[in-house]
Amino acid sequence: LLSSPPRATPCSPPAPAAPRLCRQSLPAVHSIMTDPECAVAGVQLVDDQTSHTLLLFLSFLLLSFVGGAIAIAGAMPPDPSVHWPGHSWIHFMKRLHVIFSIGCFLMNLCACFFSVFALHRTLAGGFDMRGRSAAEVLLRELEYEYVAVSVYYFAGMMLLMGPVGIRCFCMVQQGLRSDTLAAAVMCLIVGVVLLILSFFNAHLVHTPFASFAHLCLRFIELSLARCFGGGKPAVTLLLAWTCQCVSVVLAVCSLIETVPWLYYRELYAEESAHADSDAAAAAAALPSSA
Repeated sequence: LLSSPPRATPCSPPAPAAPRLCRQSLPAVHSIMTDPECAVAGVQLVDDQTSHTLLLFLSFLLLSFVGGAIAIAGAMPPDPSVHWPGHSWIHFMKRLHVIFSIGCFLMNLCACFFSVFALHRTLAGGFDMRGRSAAEVLLRELEYEYVAVSVYYFAGMMLLMGPVGIRCFCMVQQGLRSDTLAAAVMCLIVGVVLLILSFFNAHLVHTPFASFAHLCLRFIELSLARCFGGGKPAVTLLLAWTCQCVSVVLAVCSLIETVPWLYYRELYAEESAHADSDAAAAAAALPSSA
């Protein structure tokens, strides 16, 4: 006869517990083990990244609001009669100042709204917010919102450096009348912009994006996928892109108008016409006087 397993008695020691196996999390988290006992094997733990995601978009919201407020507060262009008077390029820089200020304000305004939408979507839930890091959750669940906010915020802050550079240039010209010092100030501002760009590219190390240009290309790709992904194009988004492209073309045309050899063309024509008429009158008066 086969021996039956021994029965447990009140005095017998408890049977050893079966080894606990590491269970995988939900399929939305890419094969990351959530059991604390799996940390012994060197696997990173999955944590709820909701608070980190909210803080990230909240910081974008506050910084975009501050940048937009600064842009709209300094939107008034330099006065040609005070700053750099008599120079032929002052009207070009005046319009460039206005274009940069309005562009910075609108970029930061879009970043504010995108941040609000991302905050509301995160608070509303409906997707898995667990991951090894906030970057993993953002790229998996909120990639479009993260890319859009990053592109618009950084582009807006870079546009803000345009009015700053123009005002610094005009202030140096107004007070010191030194072209060399003004050129040095502009080179310094350009160097600061490039330094900020390099730091921005360096902080993308935990994302699949290599640079700001790569981030912009990804934003365009995601926008096109959203526009044409539903089977028919999104009319509102297409109209928005059309209006933005038209505004950029018109802004460039307005800048071309202020190029000195075009802006002062009529003035030069009038002056040459007056000079020719004066010369003709003087030539006609010579025989009569003789």
